[in-house]
Amino acid sequence: MQWFDIEVCGLRRRLPIVSMGPKLKVASVSLLGDVELVKAAARELVSRIDGLHPEVLIGPETKVVPLLQVMSELMRLQRYVVCRKGIQAYMVDPAVVVPGELRNRRVREMAIDGQDAKYLGGKRTVIVDDVVFTGSSFRMVGQLLLKVGAVNCGLAAVFRQGGEFGEKMEYLYELPVF
Repeated sequence: MQWFDIEVCGLRRRLPIVSMGPKLKVASVSLLGDVELVKAAARELVSRIDGLHPEVLIGPETKVVPLLQVMSELMRLQRYVVCRKGIQAYMVDPAVVVPGELRNRRVREMAIDGQDAKYLGGKRTVIVDDVVFTGSSFRMVGQLLLKVGAVNCGLAAVFRQGGEFGEKMEYLYELPVF
């Protein structure tokens, strides 16, 4: 196993390098279970997006959920919204978008429950993710926000991986692609 060492928010982590295909390897990172990193990254991202005055943070499931929780607590926000990668049985009148690019085979659609859609209407939002590679999740969440009448004020992520996503966003560390 190959490893890639990083230092982000004053914390050191050793990330495994994993294969994503025949010609693509990445340093694999997960916020799930890393309480120390989640708290440190949340503090730093909040300091960078606070001036955008979001009323709600929103992000795609699953690994970003602890970050959304801590950031929302720090910003004293009432709620955050998690987009699901597909319609779930518990959803009532969900808002749904389908990816425009066929190469994204992992995500067939992005959905939020109808109650979340109503809550987001007219609200200032910031889209948050753990790792941004191509930006397809950001784009799909942005489409959902447009669909429900929310205002997308900014983008934030802990890690940017590779140079494919070139839009303006706040991020804390650039991960290489191998």
